[in-house]
Amino acid sequence: MGEEDDRKDTLTGIIVNQGGSFSGGRNGQAAAPCGELTPEGTAVCMALFKKVYLGLTMGESFRFPVIVGSDQQGRAWTGSYSIIADGPRLFEGRQLTRAREVMTLKANGGIPVISISTKYFEPDDSGVYKILFNSGVSYNPVSQCTLPSSPRVGDRGTLGTFQGSDGSTVTVSWALKGALHGHSVLEVSSEVTGDTETSREVDSYLLDPTGVPATITLRATSMDTTVTLSGDRAQDGKEG
Repeated sequence: MGEEDDRKDTLTGIIVNQGGSFSGGRNGQAAAPCGELTPEGTAVCMALFKKVYLGLTMGESFRFPVIVGSDQQGRAWTGSYSIIADGPRLFEGRQLTRAREVMTLKANGGIPVISISTKYFEPDDSGVYKILFNSGVSYNPVSQCTLPSSPRVGDRGTLGTFQGSDGSTVTVSWALKGALHGHSVLEVSSEVTGDTETSREVDSYLLDPTGVPATITLRATSMDTTVTLSGDRAQDGKEG
């Protein structure tokens, strides 16, 4: 994911810069209520999820105020994660929609590291226009597809390939898996290839029957370090 001293714009970058090797949380699986697995072929409406993920409605958000785990040295890791919809925005002379992903992470009560990715989307749901990280790195799409509005459990696909201003390339894919008691898990996987390193991150959203995430599990692997963090969504749907 680039040089360790300045790349803190992803989960892996934060952990490597903090010098941690992390494993914990919920074993990389989003927890779900008891019941039967949602069968393959079941359609899941993504309208509410995409409203926030694509930044369509200003002020709407998915907030996970506490994500936790521990590393192999027994240190406690804590943080938070949010997706915040900013609604329509004028950017580079274009009318777009904007969403921000904000993650804060610290080890053993240390100094928090903040990662912010700002994503601009075409308003017709045709895909990403540009992604900006607070590290200064930006990504432009090379090729892309959109997340379906009503995918079925068992479906999977590619969201796109993005070229970074630092020379890295990111390939993003998705898969929808069955969970318990009418829930499903949307996995969004990102593989980052740089000059000297390849890393992978999987963000797993446990979706309730309405398509709203109840739990998130973040898992990243880079430089022989695997990181897993999990947390539950705040019941208040607005940005705090």
